[in-house]
Order: sequence, then structure tokens, then C-alpha cells
Amino acid sequence: MLRIRVKAEEHLDAGAKEMWLIDGVKRTATVYKADGTVTVLASAGILTSPLLPGFALPLDEYFAGE
Repeated sequence: MLRIRVKAEEHLDAGAKEMWLIDGVKRTATVYKADGTVTVLASAGILTSPLLPGFALPLDEYFAGE
């Protein structure tokens, strides 16, 4: 997991505003933000972003397709 966090920090340091990591095994979505916050959403969560107004991805529906 450390390698993923380092990669996320590299992208954010390069100017990305957010980085999402979808984990199909754990059925989670981890959102890394430029301000340093990290949010982990469980499979019942809804992935949204202030960068994409109107976007909402229900994770239970996403993982149902696996």
C-alpha cells in the first residue's frame, strides 16, 4: 500500500487535484486529494468529486459488474 500512496503523492505533487484508487478485491475506493486528505469509501458508498459536477458513481453498482 505504501507504493500506491507514494505514486498518488507523485501525481498530486505534479498538479493532479485528485487521484482515485478502485480496489476490486477489497471493494473500496480511496480518494487522495491535493490538500492531503485521504478518504476510503466502502462498497455502499458513492464516489463523487467537486471536480466533476453531477458525477456520482454508486460503488455497489460498479462492483456488481465484476
